[in-house]
Amino acid sequence: MVTKSKRSSQPAIEWGIRDPSLYFCNIVCYICGHYIRYRQSTTNKSQVKHGKDPHSKEPSWTEEYRLIIKKSHSRRAYLSDVKTAHVSPQRTFPSNALHMFKKVILWETIKRRAEYLRLKARITSLSYGVHSCCWELLKTHKLRTLAETDLVALLAAIFKYPPMPPISHACEDADPYFTATVFDAIYSEIGQAELRRKQGVQGENKRPALKPSKETGICGVPLELVYMIAKYLPVQDASSLEKALDLRLGSVFWRSKISFKLYYEMRAITREDIDWGSLCTKLQGYESSDALRARQAILRNLDEIWKNHKKNKEGSK
Repeated sequence: MVTKSKRSSQPAIEWGIRDPSLYFCNIVCYICGHYIRYRQSTTNKSQVKHGKDPHSKEPSWTEEYRLIIKKSHSRRAYLSDVKTAHVSPQRTFPSNALHMFKKVILWETIKRRAEYLRLKARITSLSYGVHSCCWELLKTHKLRTLAETDLVALLAAIFKYPPMPPISHACEDADPYFTATVFDAIYSEIGQAELRRKQGVQGENKRPALKPSKETGICGVPLELVYMIAKYLPVQDASSLEKALDLRLGSVFWRSKISFKLYYEMRAITREDIDWGSLCTKLQGYESSDALRARQAILRNLDEIWKNHKKNKEGSK
């Protein structure tokens, strides 16, 4: 499957690792900053599937990448199939050394080298690598429309982005796109909601929102004030407030506490009878995991790329 700017479909691009007409412009992913190794043993994995997405769990997510292939003498760019580099577990560069190399030398060298090669007749295409995992996260970001309509403009925004610190090696084994703990938490709550439905038990979020009593001492406190206080509390404290006051803040409140940007999986939930408070508490506990820290770093980089695109767009007016 290949995506081309300005057109909806194109035949798959065949390319070889030693193809003289295709120059590899980078050794680091333009989105996450982690290095990509191009090896002669690289294979085409256009049929790799996991659910409905062209990205798999095996091997490590850092070994799967795609190429944004740009024609040298035109405003045309394509997205390659998923490629997998079979590499040894031994790491070539320490994380800090790679960051310094990238910061001091690599970024400007890539741009100058690409411009030099563009002028040479035998170089017909330049390729810019991104991890397939990072690309899938880009598709959950507002950059998706730009990636689907104008890859050249996306590259222009990426080139103006300052060097990113590479993701820690500790995150290599924790896929930031397919995060099992997040899926498990969601399906666990869906299962609990289905069990309550079958048992004919009314969901917790349907219970009265407030039960004032002499014991709680909040008989005269407006419910709106309770919501205002809970809004600024951490998730765990808001949950404790619910229990202490014997009230339910409701699904609308708890859904607002969950970042749908960070947890793109939430957008697929169609039922409203799950316990959003319980789900929010579970997800809060996973935010310190390697996978979600890597996901947060990638999303921050995508935000910066988006800002650069907006600046480029305003500057061209």
